[in-house]
Amino acid sequence: MLATQNPDGGWGLHGSTAEETAYAVHGLATAARSHAQAYAPKITDALGAAHTHLTTHPPRQTPLLLGKTLYCLRPFVPVLHRTATAHAERML
Repeated sequence: MLATQNPDGGWGLHGSTAEETAYAVHGLATAARSHAQAYAPKITDALGAAHTHLTTHPPRQTPLLLGKTLYCLRPFVPVLHRTATAHAERML
């Protein structure tokens, strides 16, 4: 995950999105809890950049995948964004 972070602090294959960044933050927060010693400085730096991205890019319903609306409830994206921002803040 660390190797795929975009220069703007977010994640996304075709440019960073708040949703993909939020998923990455949740993954990094989990990794930090189980592998804290080995990757702590890199994860902290990545979470700091992600936090900046999340706080400057509000969540949008970006069509990431074909048929996404079939399984992604509209209210989920803002909740994902808020929880990822909170995770990053707690770990910084």
